Amino acid sequence: MYTSNGLSEAMLSSMRRNGWISDEPVILDMIADGPHELKRRVVERIWREHKDVLPLNLCPKCNLIARTPLARQCRFCKHSWHAGEAS
Repeated sequence: MYTSNGLSEAMLSSMRRNGWISDEPVILDMIADGPHELKRRVVERIWREHKDVLPLNLCPKCNLIARTPLARQCRFCKHSWHAGEAS
């Protein structure tokens, strides 16, 4: 028999055995608001707990994270801080 998400009970059982899915309430609470909210909370927690040791390349204009550690142009506000350029 198949569940509402299209997976058979045998497949779900196998996935639980392998630790790929969980029925634990704490895990279900974490994912209850969807994957985007879970990601936002994880990123927020990591930044809050480790911001003093994470070397982030922040845009000097909008203070958002640049695409790479060496990037010198903001992907959000398009500000450029390349050497020799006037701001």
